[in-house]
Amino acid sequence: MCDGQNSSRAGEKNNNGRTAAAERGTTLGYFQLARGLGMLFIIAGHSITPFFDKDAAYAAGQRFAGAGSVFGGGVIAMFFMISGFGLFFRMEERQISGKKGNRKKRTGFFAMQLHEFWIPYVLTAAAVLLGKGLIAVWRNRSFLLHGGELVPTFLLGLNAEGGGTFFGFPVDSVSVLWFLLALSGGSVLWYLLYGISTRKRIPRGLYYGNAALLAAVGVLLCRMHPVLPFCFAQMLLACGYIAAGDAIAAYRLLDRRLPWFCHAGMLLLILFSFAFGGVNIVAGFFLCGFLDFAATVCIGFYLLRLYACLFQHLPEKDVAVLSFAETVGRYSLQILCIHAAEKMLFPWYRLRFYFPTHPVMCVVLCFLLRIVLIFVCLSLMEWVRRRVRKRTRRTRRMR
Repeated sequence: MCDGQNSSRAGEKNNNGRTAAAERGTTLGYFQLARGLGMLFIIAGHSITPFFDKDAAYAAGQRFAGAGSVFGGGVIAMFFMISGFGLFFRMEERQISGKKGNRKKRTGFFAMQLHEFWIPYVLTAAAVLLGKGLIAVWRNRSFLLHGGELVPTFLLGLNAEGGGTFFGFPVDSVSVLWFLLALSGGSVLWYLLYGISTRKRIPRGLYYGNAALLAAVGVLLCRMHPVLPFCFAQMLLACGYIAAGDAIAAYRLLDRRLPWFCHAGMLLLILFSFAFGGVNIVAGFFLCGFLDFAATVCIGFYLLRLYACLFQHLPEKDVAVLSFAETVGRYSLQILCIHAAEKMLFPWYRLRFYFPTHPVMCVVLCFLLRIVLIFVCLSLMEWVRRRVRKRTRRTRRMR
């Protein structure tokens, strides 16, 4: 069992940039390393898919063909659950639950949504459209035929993975940016559920059930209409994941010893989903329906619990790999936006033309090139931000 008090070691050693909380679960900084490792896993997964046929195993009817996709869904679930972890303390300690006299704090919550999610979404969309336009000019081809479908895609926040139509208009996918839309919408839905439940004094378990019901509706919508404006189905799923993270924080499940039958039930559910299920949250695909969703929740929970157990055993001295992962976690939002842009602009699949018989080499090279590109762009963004801040300060002094 992991002892939450032992994580205080993280607060004592900030010389290597580690900003984990002195007590587990009091800040999102505690999960910087987990977010960094998860982000690297996602980038690696996106580097694998252009060079390996992920549908071949499904077509052959192989058992455990969807195990990798279910585990990947659990990694994405972990990100949402970490956000639910943080929202729990924002709502409990800052009391942004919609109580009387908290209008300013409610306004601050929605302003935070705008600043953290929607502004990055708009800026990344603008950068992608500008890049598509420059590529069209460079290759002397029509922008409407090679990138024009992204205009309604970004305006409506559509997620037609692999291309599709929306009321007869050709659309594409917002790519990784779906996560921003889903996280923002899921956070707002959970905020409203929490506020209503607090004012009506509804038991905590009941609004967890309401969040699970919203997630079930999201799974149903994924089956019926996977392409909805602003990734609405994924928003409902995100609300369920965020509620799970809130429950983990409220009942301190990272530290508490659970009964054996709880572990047995969750492990059986995960094995069943590995054997018969398949998950693609981005495309709204759950082969076994809500059972696959529940399995991703269990995987996300075990990943967080494993992280909590391992965190207290990290070496005291600086380790380059851990420092790098923590840096990725610290800038995870910016890296997500850069990754979304380069994923839509760069034809990484062409690497297989240079190494047709070495797909593994293509994967490694694609992953490394993406990491280099992301950190070059991140450095440029940081340089621009510092220049703007410096100029703003100078202008204020002159006034």
